[in-house]
Amino acid sequence: MSNLLLELEKDPRMAQIHQEVIRSEKISTTNDIFAKKLLSRKSILIDFLNSVLNRAEEKKILDLVYNNNEILGLSANDKSSRLDITCTLASGEKVNLEIQVLNEKAWIERSLVYWSRLYTNNLKRGDKYLNIAAVICIHLLKFNLFDENKNPKPHSIAKLCNLEDGKPITDLIEFHFLELKKFSKKRISSMSRAEKWLAFFSGKLNGEEEKLMKKDKIFDEAFNLRDNFVKDPDEYLAYLKREMELMDYDNALYEAGLDGESRGIEKGKAEGLIQGKAEGLIQGKAESDFNKVMTLVNKKGYTLEAALDLLDIAKERWSEVESILKSIQK
Repeated sequence: MSNLLLELEKDPRMAQIHQEVIRSEKISTTNDIFAKKLLSRKSILIDFLNSVLNRAEEKKILDLVYNNNEILGLSANDKSSRLDITCTLASGEKVNLEIQVLNEKAWIERSLVYWSRLYTNNLKRGDKYLNIAAVICIHLLKFNLFDENKNPKPHSIAKLCNLEDGKPITDLIEFHFLELKKFSKKRISSMSRAEKWLAFFSGKLNGEEEKLMKKDKIFDEAFNLRDNFVKDPDEYLAYLKREMELMDYDNALYEAGLDGESRGIEKGKAEGLIQGKAEGLIQGKAESDFNKVMTLVNKKGYTLEAALDLLDIAKERWSEVESILKSIQK
């Protein structure tokens, strides 16, 4: 507890987040530190997965094994990935569950990389392709990935389909996107089990609604774990630090002029400007826009590498960016 108190005294922002937790008597259930602890309870994860996948009774998940969440690249030059939760079902299928708070415009691309790594890791030397296991990716998102007008439902399912009839051509690839911002509350008694999990992670429930949900054994366990989470000073300190990281990330993009929905657009512009400059096509206004992105380096004190990584600029372009930045700063 002494470490926690020292950190709170040292950092007023952390103290502010702590005071909000005390005031609301709630923590953010999508915070990585808490969410991973919650979903490390096998009974809770099995219930969550069965709710989302909504399979027929005979195909319900009865057991699973947690896997190593570190996936290395196929070669020394490939980017390694650290996944949130990965497990293998009793059926042999692999599941990757990701919780994402900040709006990442390259989320589809990242999802495909995660899926492909898990899929190819299923195949060992000498194995037959017919025996390769399916990979299911579930993404719990605190932002809207798809256009709300075109796709208003909070749960979207994607498979590899035939364009002629819209039917899946394989069960080896399956994506579930759960967009918490699109979840609208309704009476607890009329919610499906999947909707109750969305309600839990959305943070939109009031005290009475939580009491109703706690009549269910699994949700009672989940809410109790949430309420008791702050009693472990080490875990709670890690939670507060993660909240501050998210705040710093958001503020850094804001101060660079990348606020709200325009962030994704500006990130795309930044990458386009880098390529254009390398080809000698950038002039005046374009350089000004590029400098806007480089605010992360000049004003926030980020290293160039950290700033480029933050903005998801492809690694093979980093040397180009360094030369562009030098020419702009002359």
